Amino acid sequence: MLDIDQIKQILSNMNFELDENTDEVLNILIDNEIISENDIAEKLDVKINGARKALYKLKEIGFVEYTKERDEEKKWWYIYFWKINRARLLEIYQRFKEKRVKEIVEIIKNEKQYSFESASGEKYTYDSALSKGFIDEEGAPLTEINNFELLNNLEEEMHDLNSEISNVKLMREEYKVATEEIEEE
Repeated sequence: MLDIDQIKQILSNMNFELDENTDEVLNILIDNEIISENDIAEKLDVKINGARKALYKLKEIGFVEYTKERDEEKKWWYIYFWKINRARLLEIYQRFKEKRVKEIVEIIKNEKQYSFESASGEKYTYDSALSKGFIDEEGAPLTEINNFELLNNLEEEMHDLNSEISNVKLMREEYKVATEEIEEE
């Protein structure tokens, strides 16, 4: 199962910043399988709206979910119960990594396409530069692009991301097996 440090690391890797209140709410959710927003507000010693703001911020990422039940005392009122969906977090994290791999593939494709650039930064394929006599529209010579280091770094990042995706897939499978075993008991 994912512990608090792993969850926070995943959120950090996805560039999600936790403010103090949201961090405290996340800690409470980790410690409780399911908890009402009233109990969260009480534990934080804040108004219900303060707890809701943090809960909705976490829900926006997609791994915190709620159910609602009618309040027994106030028939027109609902009580919201919140929980962390760890399997969903791993799914979101995997998609985040896969999206970055696709972005890198596109960048590499674009970078390999161009061989020359002008002083203003406009890029040219070899054939395009040749047809212009290696001179830009203002009469200045085009310079050859040396993007070997950039391409190397991108390919290395893509390799690392693919390894991380494999690890996340393994974590998802292990989590699925672990939750199935708990449900069978």
